[in-house]
Amino acid sequence: MGYYTFGVSFRGESGFRRIQWRGRMRHMYPRGCAFSIGALALMWCVGCSTSSLEQPAPRHESASAVAQVPTVEVPATPSASPPVNSAPRQATLPPDAQIAWQANQVMRALGHIAETLQDSEYTHGFRVDSKQGVYHFDCSGLVHYILGKVSPVARSASFQGVRGRPLARDYYRTISRSPVDAPRAGWQKIERVADVEPGDLIAWIKPKVLTKSTNTGHVAFVVLPPVTVPDSPGAYLLRVADASSLHHDDDTRVGRDGFGMGTILLLTDEQGRPVEYGWVGLKWRTFETRIAIGRISRPGDEDDG
Repeated sequence: MGYYTFGVSFRGESGFRRIQWRGRMRHMYPRGCAFSIGALALMWCVGCSTSSLEQPAPRHESASAVAQVPTVEVPATPSASPPVNSAPRQATLPPDAQIAWQANQVMRALGHIAETLQDSEYTHGFRVDSKQGVYHFDCSGLVHYILGKVSPVARSASFQGVRGRPLARDYYRTISRSPVDAPRAGWQKIERVADVEPGDLIAWIKPKVLTKSTNTGHVAFVVLPPVTVPDSPGAYLLRVADASSLHHDDDTRVGRDGFGMGTILLLTDEQGRPVEYGWVGLKWRTFETRIAIGRISRPGDEDDG
């Protein structure tokens, strides 16, 4: 299904409206775009982890020989129309077949899930039987599982000051405290979205506008290098793998939830640091919140952990 093309104009610039809804939530969407009540209600369902965050949409793309997650073309949700008096702009991510599953330990672990997946379920519990292809967890549960496979040091660091299993906010805090110049205790902070590589972990805190949610945020692994959005400085599309009850743009989870891949949008400040995310890529509004990106140290990396 090709990428949805419309003029990307963020933060209320030309072609977009700002609307105050019930005095709380700011919506940013193209003029002339008709949204249903169901689509508006959808934004309140942004959730992940027993205290963590997510949102919705889908992808038709042939997965790689390793990633056998079933895919099919599904209409995007919610729909949007091109803004008036604005030429279409297109950003294109490589197909999933180009995902380098052997690039590093994190990518190999994610690729193994995609290859063996038989039974996937989004749940705040945790049940994994890789031999049977059973993967039941939420977004933070996926991270917990991957860290156990590739970096026990990084997993231990994420437990500091945490009761129970770390949630999205805990991974955000762990990454935020990590150094930028070299890994420490299994983590290295990546400040600029342009420097993100496959295998890096994105963690964000639940936006303040989502007042009714008890979740804490969301975590997702990057599986393809970020792609810039034409004519929109500081806007990047990223292909991610995560565990979710809701779909991203061009999502591989068709008729199911749990583990899968989809496309999100990150907006940056003037220094290139992430400051807003769009759950469904270019097809919905962005949320301003605290976002951190971390790289899990590989064998041979210097680590004073």
